[in-house]
Amino acid sequence: MIGNTVARSGFIVGSATRNLAIAAASVVVASSGLIAGAGPASASESTVSGWNTASAPVRCGPQRRDVCLYYSPGAEGAIWWTASTSQNTIYGTFENDGYGSAGAGQNVRNNAASVENSAECRLGVWVYPNYVGDVNWVPAYRGGNLTSNLRNNEASIGYYDPVNCPGVGVDPYRP
Repeated sequence: MIGNTVARSGFIVGSATRNLAIAAASVVVASSGLIAGAGPASASESTVSGWNTASAPVRCGPQRRDVCLYYSPGAEGAIWWTASTSQNTIYGTFENDGYGSAGAGQNVRNNAASVENSAECRLGVWVYPNYVGDVNWVPAYRGGNLTSNLRNNEASIGYYDPVNCPGVGVDPYRP
């Protein structure tokens, strides 16, 4: 060492340059640790299956609709339905179908408390658009209250059942 400089391999590096090099190396090391250690947060999966969709009153059925979201728990309040096999972003408003008016006129997205699936395929309800994030799975011909992760926080729906309904709906596991 010569004063505030370091001699290595024929190069003389001043203290300011050395400090800058050490700081840059520290950033690289810290960043690589973050990149290696920080992966995407894992999404939770839950099955909701509180009741059979044939239970009275039958508000959601294959005669008119396959998937129903309700403004209130227990298939109560205003209803929204679709016969679509998937919606990457839920849109529309809740309607009063004569069984319940609470929530009628409200946007469906991020306002549902319960769901029914009146089709033969397993249904997923996701927290984010495009079938991403936490999901509640609803078996065929079942209904249930959305979990706390999804209640009033749902954004997309779709069938995914490669066993009973191959090729129908969406594959959320496909890259």
